[in-house]
Amino acid sequence: MRRSRFLAALVSLLSLTGGCALTNGGIWEQETLARASSAADMASYRVQRVAVVPFTGADVSAERAQDLENGLALELAPRVTFEIVQLSAEDLAEIPRAEPYRRGWYSARTLLELSKRFSVDAVLVGTVRELVAYPPLHLSTQVELVSCETGQVAWSSSVELDARDNRVLRGIEAWHAYEHDSHDAPGDEALTIISPAVFARFAAREIARSYR
Repeated sequence: MRRSRFLAALVSLLSLTGGCALTNGGIWEQETLARASSAADMASYRVQRVAVVPFTGADVSAERAQDLENGLALELAPRVTFEIVQLSAEDLAEIPRAEPYRRGWYSARTLLELSKRFSVDAVLVGTVRELVAYPPLHLSTQVELVSCETGQVAWSSSVELDARDNRVLRGIEAWHAYEHDSHDAPGDEALTIISPAVFARFAAREIARSYR
């Protein structure tokens, strides 16, 4: 009963947020919910081929890590000029994983191994800081673009999504309106706020939209 009331309230809020998501030209006006920053010398980095690896985090399952990686790769592809190479957990089995939030730095060995084995210039490393995979959904995650040559972070973006937040609900409504206008609707808005997989895709989209 409690969950039903929560979902009914969310659907009601979503129905009130329409009407201003698109311009006449079909451009999505809604500002991204992610916050991004770039290194001052980002333009000097040679980035032609980038590896995307499964997200890590204490509360993230292998399935959710893959959802986030897939979503990030799909959403970034039309927005960037570099080639994206998706790597699976099996691809990384013999390579020591970078754990910047535990170690405070990126392993040079990890970056060199990835660069050599997959011919990449940089790696997109995603970390899930908090995940609540049942309604009301909550997801906090960060992505960093790390140069294999220098080990430095060239670009980073983070997003925190709470399904009870009106800004998040408006963002979801705008996403669905835009996708429907593009004849590629990902599903009903209500599904996004109860499905961890679709919610993760929305988070990945917000991060991708913040890339400059």
